[in-house]
Amino acid sequence: MADRSKFTEQAMPFMTPLYAAALRMTRNPTEAEDLVQETYLRAYRGFEGFQEGTNLKAWLYRILTNTYINLYRAKKRRPEQTELEDVEDLYLYRRLGGLEAAAAGRSAEDELLDFFTEAEVANAVEELPEQFRMAVLLADVEGFSYKEIAEILDIPIGTVMSRLHRGRKALQKKLYDFASTRGLVDVTQQRWTASPSARDELGALIVADDDEVDCNRALVQLYQFLDGELTHERRQRIELHLNGCQHCFSSFDFEQELRIVVRSKLQTEVPQGLVQRIVAVLELERRGLNRPANG
Repeated sequence: MADRSKFTEQAMPFMTPLYAAALRMTRNPTEAEDLVQETYLRAYRGFEGFQEGTNLKAWLYRILTNTYINLYRAKKRRPEQTELEDVEDLYLYRRLGGLEAAAAGRSAEDELLDFFTEAEVANAVEELPEQFRMAVLLADVEGFSYKEIAEILDIPIGTVMSRLHRGRKALQKKLYDFASTRGLVDVTQQRWTASPSARDELGALIVADDDEVDCNRALVQLYQFLDGELTHERRQRIELHLNGCQHCFSSFDFEQELRIVVRSKLQTEVPQGLVQRIVAVLELERRGLNRPANG
């Protein structure tokens, strides 16, 4: 059982990432502030049920997510899009030059930083359907594991993996669309693209730990590799393959650098006064002067 008197000390350091997540959920700064305040109030009231020694950040995110679903999503008049266009793997890498760009000595991170603004990255993320947007944010911005995301969103781990895979590909397509709209890429120079049958084959490929790694098997497990979700043995086999395959090494490196760029572009400062406001609300709650929370 957690000590409620230590709640502010332990929970307040997570306000910046919580506010950033709330802003991407609500897409409205005022609603994001209210969502974070309600999250802290509910967390404070339930803090005695938090198990000391477990992941406090993940616990707070689950409360944030549930509060958003219960109080804010229900207010939306327009139904949320739930489907995504089928997009090939390595969509952005292949269209920004892929191995040709790596051979020319241009780092993936430098190239992307030149291409995309903070607003474009934020808009690309916010345009993802909610279920995919939340999975991508929790994994790529906040660094949660598949298991933690499954617990936060209350979905199976397999669903987490599916949403991440599809959401990340859709995000890359949206970023490419921004770049092509601004004339930053030549859309007439089509890079290598996989046929639907090739994508289906990769998606259906089942990989065991003791399987030898070729390019197809490496690609299938690209995200699990970057997310740190593979066994030590499997990770070593893929690393061995990457050391001998420039194409796969370049594509893996690009995906990792893209994640760094997205995370850096989505950094958000907490609005002035929000911390003090929440501390004041919690003090009123401690003294028993708060009205019951909505919902």
